[in-house]
Amino acid sequence: MGSSLKIKAVPMTDEHYSFVISNWLKQNLYNGYKPLPERTSYYKNHQVLIKQVLGGYVAVNNEDSEQFIGFACGSSQVLHFIFVKEIFRKLGIAKMLYEKLGSPKTFTHITKDSIKLIDKTFTFDPYQFYMEASYDHRSKDKESPYTH
Repeated sequence: MGSSLKIKAVPMTDEHYSFVISNWLKQNLYNGYKPLPERTSYYKNHQVLIKQVLGGYVAVNNEDSEQFIGFACGSSQVLHFIFVKEIFRKLGIAKMLYEKLGSPKTFTHITKDSIKLIDKTFTFDPYQFYMEASYDHRSKDKESPYTH
C-alpha cells in the first residue's frame, strides 16, 4: 500500500450494509463487552438494532468504489460506531469519517479507542443508540424520541 492510495467518504447505502453490519458486530463484540454475551443472541439481536440506525459514511478507494476501507455510522449529534480496516489505520481515515459526520460529541458504543475519548469533551451515552433503534422510522406521524 503506497501513499498514492486515494480514499473518499461516500454516503452509506444498501450496498455497504453487509460490510458495516459484519464489521460492527465483530469489533463491538470483542471491544465493548465484558463479559462477552452469548454469541447467538448477540449476533441475532444486535444486528436488528444496527439495521435501524444505519446511516453515515463509508470510506472507499477513490479508484475502486467497491473496495470498502471503513465506515462511520451516526449523525452530527451522535457517533454510533466507527471502524477502519486494520491495514488502513493511522492514515487519518477515521478522523476524515468522523469529521464528515459533523464531529459529534456523543458516542454510543465503547471500544478500546473510544474509551480514551470519555472526558469533558465527549459523552458516552448508549441509550441514544437504543432509543433510535427502537423508533419506528417508517411512521410519518410519530416524532422520533431521538432528539438531541
